[in-house]
Formats: sequence, C-alpha cells, structure tokens
Amino acid sequence: MPAHIPSDASILEYLYDVALDPTSYERLQEYWDAMIRPALQGEQPPATVEQSISHLRTHLERADKVLGQAMVAPPDDGASTAVNSVRHAATVAINAMGRLVAVNSPATLALGVTAGARIADLPLQPGEAERLHAQARQMLRSNGLANGVVCLRTLGTDRLIVAHLRLFRPLAEEAFVLCVTSEVSWPAGFNAHMQQSFALSATEVDLLRHLTEGYSLRDIAELRARSMETVRVQVKSVLAKTGARSQLELVRIALSTIEALHAAGATEADGLTLSPVATNSLTLSDGRYLEYLIFGDPAGKPVLFFPLDLGFTRWPPAAEAEARRRKLKIIVVIRPGYGRSSPLAAGPNYINQLMSDHLDVLDHLRVQKAQVLTLGDDSLYAFALYAAAPHRITGIFCCGGTLPLRHVEQYERMGKWHRFILTAAQYTPQFLPFILKAGAAMARRLGKRSFLKTVYAVSEADAATFRLPEVSETLIQCTDVMLSETHSAHDALARELIGKASMDWEKPIEKLRSAAENKSVSVVFFNGEQDPQVPAETLHEFLEDYPWMDFRIYPDAGQLIFYLKWRDVLDVMEASAS
Repeated sequence: MPAHIPSDASILEYLYDVALDPTSYERLQEYWDAMIRPALQGEQPPATVEQSISHLRTHLERADKVLGQAMVAPPDDGASTAVNSVRHAATVAINAMGRLVAVNSPATLALGVTAGARIADLPLQPGEAERLHAQARQMLRSNGLANGVVCLRTLGTDRLIVAHLRLFRPLAEEAFVLCVTSEVSWPAGFNAHMQQSFALSATEVDLLRHLTEGYSLRDIAELRARSMETVRVQVKSVLAKTGARSQLELVRIALSTIEALHAAGATEADGLTLSPVATNSLTLSDGRYLEYLIFGDPAGKPVLFFPLDLGFTRWPPAAEAEARRRKLKIIVVIRPGYGRSSPLAAGPNYINQLMSDHLDVLDHLRVQKAQVLTLGDDSLYAFALYAAAPHRITGIFCCGGTLPLRHVEQYERMGKWHRFILTAAQYTPQFLPFILKAGAAMARRLGKRSFLKTVYAVSEADAATFRLPEVSETLIQCTDVMLSETHSAHDALARELIGKASMDWEKPIEKLRSAAENKSVSVVFFNGEQDPQVPAETLHEFLEDYPWMDFRIYPDAGQLIFYLKWRDVLDVMEASAS
C-alpha cells in the first residue's frame, strides 16, 4: 500500500472516535483532509481513495449505529443550563429523590416553585405529583428510557398540563429528568406584538392567551362570562386573521412567536423583530407532503428563493420588511427531507425531482413566471430549474453562487469545512452520509450558534457578518428545518450533494448562456472575495470561463454575502424586473 494511503486501523480509529464523541469531528476532518490531499494535488488518481476504503463499509455501518445513539443521547449539560435553555415554557429538573434541583423563571411564575422544592409542591391534583415522580424515577433507573410524556391535571381545576420528560446524565452532576411543561410564560408586551402582527383586538389576544395556556372553550366562556357561541365566533375570527387552520395550529403560532421573541431578545434589526410566518403545505401527486413558506408581500411579484442546503429559509427582519415594501412575494420550498417535507424515494435524477417539486409549488400558487434568488451552490439549482422550465424564469440572481468545479485546485483552495464535505461528495460518496450525520451530532452538542461560528470562522468577512445580531439570530432560528432537537436533514443533504457532484451541468449552463446572450433572462452573481467555498482565485477563474454572466464582486464579503448586501441584491433584482 502506498505511504499516502491510510491504514485500516487509522481510519477505523477516527470513525469510532467521532461516533462515540461527536465533538472530535474536527479531528476526523483534519485526518480526512490529509487523506484526500494527494488526489487534489494530482499525486494520486481520485478513484484510488475510494477504492482503498470501500471494503470498510461494514465498520462504517457499525460506527453509524453508534453515532445514531450519540445523536439521541442527552447532551452533557448541568441541570441549571438545561432548564434555562427553555425560555418560554415552565421547566424544572427532577432528581431521583423528587427534588426540583433547578427551575426556570417561567416555572416560578406559572407554577409557584423555586429550586429546592419537592415535586409535591407543584400545584397538581392529588396523586398527580406521585405519578410524575414515579415516571421520573423509572427513567433514572432505566438504561434505555430517555424520553417520556405525562399528562397531569392542575389543582382546583380540570385543566391539563402536558409534561415532556427527557433524561440527562451529565458528567459533573447527578442524573436528572428535565420536565418541560405546557405551562407558558406570556412575555411582557406580547399582547401588543400580537395585536400589531395579526391585527387582533385586545379581546382576541386575551382569548389566544387562554387557549395557549390550555383552557378549553367552555373554561374560557365561564372565565369571561360569555356564551359558548360568542367564544366560537371569536375563535373563528382569530383563525381567519392568523391564517391558522385549527386551534392547535393557532397555539403553535403563539408558541413559536414567543420563542422567536425570546431568541431575538433585544437584538432587533432597525427596530424590527422577525415576524412569524405560517408554514404552508401541499400533497404532491405521488403522495408526498411538501412544506413551503411565503413572506414579504403575499400579493407581490413572485421570487423563488433557494436557501442553501443549511436551510437559511428566512431573511433578516429589515430585509423581509423591505421585501414587503418593494411588493416582493418570497416563496421558499422546504425541500424533501427537511422540516416535515417527505423525503424523496431512492432513484436516479435526484436533482430533476427536486426541480419538479419547486415547479409543483409554483403551479399550486398559480405562479406562471418568477425571479430566482439563490444562496451558495444552490446556484446550480437555478440552472437546473431554468433548463426544466425556461419560459417561467425571468431572472437568476446568485448570492455567493458557484459554478461547476473543473480543476482539483478549486477544491484545494476552499476553507477546510467546505473542502471536507465537497470532496467527500466527489470522491467517497458512500462515506458522506456518515460524515454529515457526525457533523449534525457535533452541531447539537455545540449548539447551532457555536457550530455556525466555527464553520464560518475561516472567513473574516463571514465571521463579522455572523456577529451581526440580526443575522445570527435569524440564521439560528430559521435552520430548524435542517437541524433541531428532534430532526436532522443529514440524509437529504447527502443526497443533494452527491446529486450535485454527479450531475453534468454543461447542458443546463449552455441553455442558459444562449438565453442570457439574447438578453431574454438576466444572470447576475453577487460574490465576496472572502468566500470559503469560492475564494478569490477561483472566483476570477469563473469570470474568465463565463464572460456572459454579470458578476458583482465585493472584497468585504464572503458566502454570507446576501445577509450583508441584501439591499444591493434587491436593487438589482428590481431594476432587472422593470
């Protein structure tokens, strides 16, 4: 075996290291970078790397199972950190003795308990505290029961509290069960926010609060001395104004809005906060479920937004407000395997199927023509969409966009995170799902803020952009479709990256070139010279290879260029449409 081909033992050591401890991900990344470098430098045929490790698939499957367990295992957080990470719901940490070893402020307000109290001190009907304690004890004694749900009744009423339980075994503290309840802390000023956001009356906001707190319609009628019919009419009015389809969805909108306000805190952009946006859905002809978002002006000019495979589905508050002012209707498809959108079945032509989904959404919304705005290498999707339906695309605007990579040097120049993922997609696709799953596990351990800071730290411009509060809070909030406590889209991401790496892009680009030269469609790239995926030297090669494209170059920007220069982007889009 040549000296630069790694031994089985060393590969396995790194695979199992990251499976057992996702925080060792960067060690795997550095090792993989050294392993792939000979192929990038032309010292070794690219196929040699894949062949040299292809026989390790059985070990990879075993490591993948270990990693799957690591992803669902509770993080190594203490009780105080865990309860205070939940900002809007009353939350306590329960030890084996039935003590509340930590309590967040909403729990103190809603349940009247503080740290050190007993489960018996919770305002529950007789016997309910004992049931909660028994469930917590069972989880603490079990090796496998990591989650649970208990439905409890409050003292003096028949109102239901739903308690979600999760087992934590931190290294430095005793084990505890985190108990997140459905009791909500209604933030100060939230009434005014809901009135302004949805044009609700004070009475309707009061009704929404009671629903969110778990009261039935009969309870609300009694509390407000109104008839059931009056309350039902008021509920219908609130449903119509918020766009919710049920009381359950109405409560979900209220809870997500509270969480968004907590996340934003005092970090408002130009005096604005990220407004809640309802998630829409449709069922496709093959039975799959597909979600999509609409923000900006619902009656405005349609813009189909491709949010990068990290799921950057929202814009900073000021940018979204500007989209409303400019009468732009921003349509964002939650791609298969992201959020609650059904994954695509296995099969060829993955990219073509993705484009078909986007066209189905446009058909569903009765959008005949639209501009396309993309982030990162989703620029490739704009080419594929144009090839599929050229008569429907009026302009393509790519922020941090990339083009097909033709030279190994273009991989070599990338920042280490982008090179790691993209070379795996290109040279060792069978390992990519594990690599991405390990990255998702690491992101969960670190938290999305720390993870995104790490990814973009290689670019000074991107690091500075992410430090802008309106940018970081937006990206942390909106990427739940990619990664949340209960969901990870790493499988879908792997399929997308492999699809991009294996597709022949020459024909779609040639079709677009002909249209751009005939001035029937605008193709504009906005690129920063500090982009870790498309650094300055690669960018200038693109300028030479694609002289028919309109490149706008910014020395002070990176891959997050849209979140820094969105006003420029919207100006160009508006001028192109006029």
